[in-house]
Amino acid sequence: MKELPHMYFIEKAKAVIRKQGVDPVSNLIRGGTDGATLSGRGLLCPNLGTGTFNHHGVTEFANIRQMNRCVELIKDLLTIQ
Repeated sequence: MKELPHMYFIEKAKAVIRKQGVDPVSNLIRGGTDGATLSGRGLLCPNLGTGTFNHHGVTEFANIRQMNRCVELIKDLLTIQ
């Protein structure tokens, strides 16, 4: 199988997620997201999550605990070499 370009970004994110005591899960998402559009134009935008759920529906909600974990993930990603 051919190695995909820039997978080291994904591997770093997975390493940070594991460091936080969580098993990372990778899922393909359908197109149409801002990140998918930007990635298609050459700016890599992996979707790391936001702590929100059930988007664009009547049961959409944000979980502050999950949002705080996302902040910690981003902070850790910024410091990893």
